[in-house]
Amino acid sequence: MKLGGYHIIFVPQDASQTKRFHLSKVTARLVAFVLFLIVPLLLIALFSALHYQNEVAALNQNIAEEHQIIAQKELLMSRVSRLERSLSHTEESLHKLESALDLELGQIKTGLGPVEKEALFKKKVQELPKVNSVFDNLVAMEEPDEEITLRDLQDHLDGLSEKIAGLQSNIDEVYNLHEDKIRFLDATPQKLPVNGWITSDFGFRRSPYSGRYKMHYGLDIAAPLGTEVRVPASGRVLVADYQGGYGRKVVIDHGYGVTTVYGHAAQLFVKDGEMVKKGQVIASVGSSGASTGPHVHYEIHVDGLPIDPFLFLSK
Repeated sequence: MKLGGYHIIFVPQDASQTKRFHLSKVTARLVAFVLFLIVPLLLIALFSALHYQNEVAALNQNIAEEHQIIAQKELLMSRVSRLERSLSHTEESLHKLESALDLELGQIKTGLGPVEKEALFKKKVQELPKVNSVFDNLVAMEEPDEEITLRDLQDHLDGLSEKIAGLQSNIDEVYNLHEDKIRFLDATPQKLPVNGWITSDFGFRRSPYSGRYKMHYGLDIAAPLGTEVRVPASGRVLVADYQGGYGRKVVIDHGYGVTTVYGHAAQLFVKDGEMVKKGQVIASVGSSGASTGPHVHYEIHVDGLPIDPFLFLSK
C-alpha cells in the first residue's frame, strides 16, 4: 500500500549513505501553517527592534542637545552675572563723576569751566537694556527654537558688553583729563549740611547772650531736633567731641586747605581720623553747648580763615 505525503532526502557530498524523511500531508500542512505564522511575527519583531533602536538613538540625541542647551544657559548666566558686576562698577564710576560734574553744571561760584560729556553719559546709561529681564525671558522659553534664541541672546550680550566697555572708556577718559579738578570738586563743600532755614548769617551780629555786636563766623541753620547732618564734601574727621560753646562738634579736613565745622549736635556718628564721603551722615541736629534751640552752626575755613559758606554754594 503506497503512503501519501512527502519525502525529504539529504544527500551528503561525500556520497555516504543518504537520509530520507517522510512527511505526511497533514504534517506538511501543519509545518507550512506554523511557518506562515512565525515568519511574519519574526519580521514584525525585527522591524520593531530596528524602530526601537532609532527611537533610543533619537532620545539620546535629544538628551545630549538638552544638556548642551543647559550648559549654554549656565554659560550665559555666568556672562550675565559678570556683565551686571561690570555695569554696576560703571554706574558707580558714573555716579561719582556726575556728582562732581553737577557742581560745575550748577555754576558754583569757583570759576571752574564745564567738563564735557556728562549728558552723554546719562543718556547712554538710560539706554542700556535690563539684563535680568532679557535673561529671565530666555529661561522661561520652552519652544523648539530655543537654540536660536540662545544664539540671539549671545549676540545681544556681546553688544551689551561693547556698550558697557565704551561707556567705561568714556568715563575713564574724562576722569583722567580732569582728575585734579574732579578731586577738588569732590572736596568742595557746595551744599548746606542740613535742610532747614537760616536764622543767622555770616558776619557781625548782636549776640543773643551779651547783646553786643560780635563776629559770627558761620551760618546757623535751624532744623527739627534729630534731623540728619550730612557732610557736603569728602574728607577726614579732625575733631568729633564736645567743645565748650560749640557743644558736640565735628571738624572735617577736606584737603586743599578747606575745613568745615559743625556745632551743637545732639549725636555724633563719626570719630577722629575717620574718612567720610560726600553726603554721609555725621551727626544729628541738637542744641548742645551755647544754643538757643535746635540748629547746626556751620563754618567753612580756607587756610585757617573763616569764609562765608554762601560763597561755596550752588546757585
